[in-house]
Amino acid sequence: PVRRLLNGMEKHVRFAAAQALTATAKYAAVAESAEMARVFEGPVSYTVKQGVGITPARKDTLRAEVFLKRKQAAYLEAQMEGGARRRRPFEAQAAREAGVSIASAVPGLGIKTDARGNVSKATIAKLTRQARVRGSEYYYRKLDDGVTVLYQRGKKGAPSKPMLVFTAKRAQYRKRFDFFGVAQRTVEQKFSANFDSALRSAIATAR
Repeated sequence: PVRRLLNGMEKHVRFAAAQALTATAKYAAVAESAEMARVFEGPVSYTVKQGVGITPARKDTLRAEVFLKRKQAAYLEAQMEGGARRRRPFEAQAAREAGVSIASAVPGLGIKTDARGNVSKATIAKLTRQARVRGSEYYYRKLDDGVTVLYQRGKKGAPSKPMLVFTAKRAQYRKRFDFFGVAQRTVEQKFSANFDSALRSAIATAR
């Protein structure tokens, strides 16, 4: 029995390692979500609960991955490393349509925002789409200081409302989200116990 156990040990070890790596990756994904909820003010569920994915380990690769999904990574990257955030697609589109250099956009005083100060994608799409229509109530105006504003025309002589304010300056962020540190600490805290448990289970159920 001992010889049989030793002869089959490599199989058990690789199986246990794959199980432990996957379990640890799951713990890390939960820890990443908890860290985002802690360091960001009022983050949306799309970021915290849907932004982190994992790739389970296999016996032949012994590699598990924890990653940020592509769309969430596009705006979280600057929060992880610090520096300027990427230009959003609608900002690039607005730059082309207005014929100006636009790097960042912020809500104007005339636009409705949610409780977190954000503007919905549907609203932004509507504004930029209607601004392309000649004679629309929405239009771009470039100011003397290099800022471009998307306005809504006022009704019955009322002044126009600034809806979106575009600037050539890119938004700068300090490092707030320690993605790699959270993952490393989770591995250090969880992997050994996960591997021991998985190996004992593999040996106990071996045939």
